[in-house]
Amino acid sequence: MKASEEVAKKRARAPAGYRIPLPIGPKYDSESTLSQFASRSRNCLGRVKPISEDPNRLPWERDYHRILYSSAFKRLKHKTQVFYAPENDHITTRMDHSLQVLSISETICRRLSLNVDLARAIALGHDIGHAPFGHTGEETLDKICRDNGLGRFSHEVNSLRVLDCMKELHGETLNLTFEVRDGVVCHCGERYDRVIEPDRGKDITKYRDDVPRDEMPYTLEGCVVRYVDRVAYLAADVQDAIALGILESDKAVPSEVRATLGKDIGEVIGSLTTDMLEQSEGKDLIATSKKTYESIQILYEFSKSKIYRCELVEHWKPIVQQMVNSLFATLTEVIASTDTGRDTRKRSRYKAATFQVMFEFLDSMGYGEGVRPERIALDFVSGMTDNFAARSFSNIYPMRMH
Repeated sequence: MKASEEVAKKRARAPAGYRIPLPIGPKYDSESTLSQFASRSRNCLGRVKPISEDPNRLPWERDYHRILYSSAFKRLKHKTQVFYAPENDHITTRMDHSLQVLSISETICRRLSLNVDLARAIALGHDIGHAPFGHTGEETLDKICRDNGLGRFSHEVNSLRVLDCMKELHGETLNLTFEVRDGVVCHCGERYDRVIEPDRGKDITKYRDDVPRDEMPYTLEGCVVRYVDRVAYLAADVQDAIALGILESDKAVPSEVRATLGKDIGEVIGSLTTDMLEQSEGKDLIATSKKTYESIQILYEFSKSKIYRCELVEHWKPIVQQMVNSLFATLTEVIASTDTGRDTRKRSRYKAATFQVMFEFLDSMGYGEGVRPERIALDFVSGMTDNFAARSFSNIYPMRMH
């Protein structure tokens, strides 16, 4: 069965209210030349909360704009990837990374005749749920979650929570299409396969708050973003390490990697893009050659030992852990003692600027009475930028050494 036929059948089985009306009009004709494996807007499964059709934009283009103008995306410019509080302003941020993934994914999808709008939306939103302070912040929040009976914390699942639950537009959530939500939650770049094939048999209309990292995206465009995510961050991390003096030069990168992929970020991304296109063209999958795959594995292992565990990162780990743990504990206590901000008398006792920002957040979110203070504090802390988290720590604990 062709991929388009399977999508059409699944769309017909979707619960009432999930499907957008069958679109008509010339703007949908622009997708007529796409590959048989591409996603098409007329087969979009819709949104959790249906909205009227836009006269000028297709659904996934609309999702891209909803993410682009969101506060959650804007905060990514102050969330770093690997290195915390760098003095060099040119070190990669989460926003930089998201735009790099978008750019590479767009090139690949255009060459493979896939749906560029869908890939752009997934790429732009894929890291929107990242914690402050990169991997250390995520690991710290994961331990907090496990210690407090909140399951596990991963930025992929938290990204879906940000898209589904955090109030943004006119007091509403971003309410993105199921295809974009699925691409975001299944983008995990920590697991790497030489070949990624879409899982077209799963039901993406069901909310999943604990998606395993080995679950594959529903669309081929989602597979592109998943593959590109790792390509982009490995190349950028090497460039940042050189800029910070952690690596002396590009010659520090293993010779096998330089021989296959190149010596700098431009050459690496160019080589990987070319190889990916050659291996994937005309197929319902995304892949690289065996030689390129092995080189990426070598680069990943090199980066783990020389970059992700370097002295600078290790120096910041206990500081980050102290900040995140302290903020979570104090904010949980304040949320509980003020009845989630509803007790105005007790709320007035907390004068620090961070508490005022948090109370505004509570007012806008309107959490129900059954939501645990720990869950609410996790939402607030995970949304912090590196800068705001550091300022909040100094603001709340001015005499504490860190």
